[in-house]
Amino acid sequence: MERRSKTVNVGSISDVTRVIENLLTSGFGPQGKHTLMSTSTGQVTVTNHGAVILNSLHFAHPIARVVLDAVNKTVSFTGDGCKTYVTYLNSFMEVLKDAHSENCMEVCKNLELFRMHVYPTLVEKVVEKSEVTNLAVNREESEMIIKSVFRQVLHSQHSAKLVDIFSSFLFSAVFDESANSTVNFWERLQFLIDNFDSFVIKLPTMPYRECEVLDPIIIQRDFTTSLQNFDGEQEINFVMCTCGIEDALSQDGFSEVINLTSNQDFCKFMAFQRKKVEKFVKNCKENSVSLVLSQERIPDFALEIFNSNGISAIHYVLSEDITLLENVLQKQAIVDVHDDIVEHNICAARKCIVLVLSGKKHVQIVLHKTAQMCPKTLIVAAPTQGLCDQLVLTLKSCLKVLSLCDVRNFSDPHILNAYFSKTDTWKNFDWSSSPLCMTINGGGSFEIFCSKFLKEYSKTIDEPSLKNFCLQLSTSLLSVPRILHRNNSVIQENLSKDFIEKMSMLQIKELDGDSGLVGIDRRGNIKCMSNEGISESLSVKLYIFNGFLELLQTLMRIDNIVGVSKEK
Repeated sequence: MERRSKTVNVGSISDVTRVIENLLTSGFGPQGKHTLMSTSTGQVTVTNHGAVILNSLHFAHPIARVVLDAVNKTVSFTGDGCKTYVTYLNSFMEVLKDAHSENCMEVCKNLELFRMHVYPTLVEKVVEKSEVTNLAVNREESEMIIKSVFRQVLHSQHSAKLVDIFSSFLFSAVFDESANSTVNFWERLQFLIDNFDSFVIKLPTMPYRECEVLDPIIIQRDFTTSLQNFDGEQEINFVMCTCGIEDALSQDGFSEVINLTSNQDFCKFMAFQRKKVEKFVKNCKENSVSLVLSQERIPDFALEIFNSNGISAIHYVLSEDITLLENVLQKQAIVDVHDDIVEHNICAARKCIVLVLSGKKHVQIVLHKTAQMCPKTLIVAAPTQGLCDQLVLTLKSCLKVLSLCDVRNFSDPHILNAYFSKTDTWKNFDWSSSPLCMTINGGGSFEIFCSKFLKEYSKTIDEPSLKNFCLQLSTSLLSVPRILHRNNSVIQENLSKDFIEKMSMLQIKELDGDSGLVGIDRRGNIKCMSNEGISESLSVKLYIFNGFLELLQTLMRIDNIVGVSKEK
């Protein structure tokens, strides 16, 4: 065995992070560029999603793999923030490299001191700049803040017009004033995220404007029986079957082989099968059941019996749809047609109609508003299959980011309690049981504020190495607004000078109405981003920042890369 070792230092780590960042920075912000990726088989994808781009490249370098694993872990939780994460890391490594800081263990030591003594104060100050909204009180205010969170995720992916369309589209899907009031907004949102694929129907080759929200639930199958005895607009009762209609059980291992030696035996067997189906149909009629959803195929003779008795049927229903209906309606599917139909088997719906989506028939079962966890179904349309897939990914990212706006997801409840106790609006408010949404201005506002705070706070630190670490971190955080300014600016001349002048202006005076919390707008100007309708989840920003600090500590503790190969 041959052993090879390569020393790891700040310079080698910086070289790797710079390559990774260069792949993503052109796509940062609302004016960011998209990446066209193609495979050897001819599949083409156009995307601006950072994690998708990085994962498609299959990095082999060990440091790059460590970075990518950390990014994937973070983005899988937050739904967004890949480019921000990578920018934090690379900019700090560049600052270390420029300062000739080669003592990695000293960086680790300062990082520990920072997290113990400086970070809690930083979080307290950021929380004071956040905005808390009660989604259960004012619909207009709730709509404004929810859409602003969606815009922050969407604006780097689509044009301003499409961002408005998709933010309204998503808002109508997640916010339903008529929904069951006993179900918390955040619980219903999390249920939609957990079962997102079940509530999405893709329509490739259709324009974006065809996206719409429909009442749940949509079965991607057509009626198996004719509708001559079924009025789709009336309230209905239905049952679900995971077994075959003519069989007791359909699972593997319960198959029964019957040898029929004569026509008479065959007629007796079919009569017996027919009798079983007729008994099941009789049970359905006695319980006013007019629709049967079957996971298995329903034979033709059974369909004739259903049809003659005014019972509609849909077979080959996906097991995922059956499970979803069981969870939403708190009912149980029938596992044996020999059993009697009881109350916990009978489901109710307001109506059941046929929908034609992109030329394909579906069945829409409109549930009652009293159904638990009843989010709406998203019809997602895009010109191509690839764009449709990317849009679905982006929409799910929006929902994940919104779910992390829940104050209960905040990392430090002690800081949150202290903030609420000294705020008049929330002083005596039970924030743990109400749908409160905590956000902060977007467009780099978080980074600008934290950079300014660390620069000022460093003046109070006596320890020289920790003081220098805070200044380095302050400088690196400005990389996010700097990239946004570079990508968004209309005039591409003297960008560095223009950015420095705008940052200096913030130190001279406060902009009207910004309360010191400003960011970079779509045209590269300094604006109060809450007035621009762009907000971010504070929990997401802090989670990404924490993830960056943890990854930095991991990288600083790597001494060597060791490779082992077989001798020839």
